Parts: sequence; structure tokens; C-alpha cells
Amino acid sequence: IVFFKLIAHLYPTSDFCHPITTPAITSLVQAINHSSLKSLHSCRQALFLIGLVKQWVSKSHRYVPEVTVLLTKLIQLACPIEKSQYVITSSSKQISNNQLLVLNKNSDLSNSNEPTVFDTNELDDDNDQHRALILRTCLNHLSDFLKTYESLSAIVEIAQPFKSFLTTIADTSKCSQISSQCREILTLIDKIQTECLSNRKYLEQGKEQAKMLRLFEPRFGPVYEGKKNTRLPKDYAERLRLRQKYKREVKSVSRALVLDNQFISREELKQQMEKDAHRKRKVKDIQAEISMQEGEYRKLQKTK
Repeated sequence: IVFFKLIAHLYPTSDFCHPITTPAITSLVQAINHSSLKSLHSCRQALFLIGLVKQWVSKSHRYVPEVTVLLTKLIQLACPIEKSQYVITSSSKQISNNQLLVLNKNSDLSNSNEPTVFDTNELDDDNDQHRALILRTCLNHLSDFLKTYESLSAIVEIAQPFKSFLTTIADTSKCSQISSQCREILTLIDKIQTECLSNRKYLEQGKEQAKMLRLFEPRFGPVYEGKKNTRLPKDYAERLRLRQKYKREVKSVSRALVLDNQFISREELKQQMEKDAHRKRKVKDIQAEISMQEGEYRKLQKTK
């Protein structure tokens, strides 16, 4: 956690791809995806991870769907089962108590600070003050993320699942501060959705342009006694003759270049083969001379 806090201060988190921040945010998102909500202490840890992601994406506005799912699960824990109209199925290993954040009585949150993972105070799962504190922190994060993602074209679909939960909490919560905060977030969601729908441009298929027909201009010539005059103008005939002559010259020159290149390649190969044969003969002569000298040397050694 300390390293995650340091990375946000040492390296740019708004880069699309960074050798340090990109793997770090991937690990952070995996931790959020596997976080459990079995107690208020685990909810506090999950909210701290959400706060880290909020700090990282505040400039880049990068959408993190795992955070949206975790916020939905947290807010769902504050909705009574008999009042909730929108239910998200979640793993039983991650959530043990579906009524973990349901408030039973009014709580005063005016002098309370947001909980952090470094707090040494233990949170009681049956204490409404602690529940309201966790729920208020969750709503603050939700409001900040909505303001961060308000420029996205899909904010209407992103914010839609929260409206049912927030309406239920605003109507059933016994804490007036929580109810007022939920109504403020609902007003913010309606405002963002209205602006997004007014500025949203749907994809339209472009109109196919009509293909131009290829027109051929007929060549008319004077006709005498029912026969077509095949004689061409003098300048046009000269131009055709020069063009054909140019094509013939280019073809002959290219053929000559090909033959010259082949002749040069054969000569170079012939010279290289002669050099190799001459070198092999010299090597054989040297080896023969060395073997003769070695034989004479051995004879001298035997005579001694």
C-alpha cells in the first residue's frame, strides 16, 4: 500500500502506457476485484483502494469498471432486502452479510472523519455510527467518480444501476445526512445524464455516393462513299511513331543490360573458381613439401 501511494507521487499516472504505473494499476485493479466485504474493516480496506484509484485516474479520466462494480456492491449492502428493487448477484465468498451497512438509527456524522486503512481504531459491525461513516465515505467516492466520468459518452449506462439503490437508501435510511447526500447524488446523476443525452451523437451509416459511369468519347471521321477514312493527321502519326520507337529502344536497352549483367556474373564466378583452384594447388604443394621434409627428417633420426 505504501508503494502504491508513492507511485502516484513519483511517476505520472495519466500516461496511457507507462513501464511502472501501468503494471501497478493492473495489480491495484486485481486487488479491488478480489476484495471481500465481510466486515466493516474489509469495507474500509476496499474504500481505501478505491480512493487510490480515484487519485490515479483524476487526470486521465480512465474508466475502471471494477471500481464501479465494487461501489455498487457497497451501496447494495445499505439497502434492505425487502425494499431493494435492483439486485446484483455477487459471490458468497466476498459478501457474508447482505445487510452489513443498513442503519437502524440516526447517527451524527458532523464531527467524524473518513476512515483510512492506517487507522488503529477497530470498527464494530453492529455500531450504526461506524456503518454510517463507511456509507458516507462510499457515497463521497461515488460522487467524485461521477464528476470524473461525466465527460464519457457511456456515463448514462454507468450511473443507471446506482439510481435504484440511492432512491431506496434515501427513502429508508434513518440518518438524515445520508438521505440528503443520496438525494444530492441523484440530482447530480440526472443532470449528468441529461447533458450526456443532449450531446450524444449516434452513429449513422453514410450515404453511398453514386458511381460515375465511364464515358467514351466517339471518334468521328469524314466518310467518303460509305467508307471510313483511316488516315491520321500528320503530327499525331509522328507522335505515335516516336512513341513506338521509344518503347523498342527501352526494351532493347533493358535486354542488353540483362545480358551484360549475366556476362559479368559469369566472369566473376569464373575468376573466383580459378583463384580457388590455384589456392588449392598451392596448399597441396605445400602439404606435399612438408610431408617430404618430415620423411627426410625421420630418416636422419633413424641413421643417428
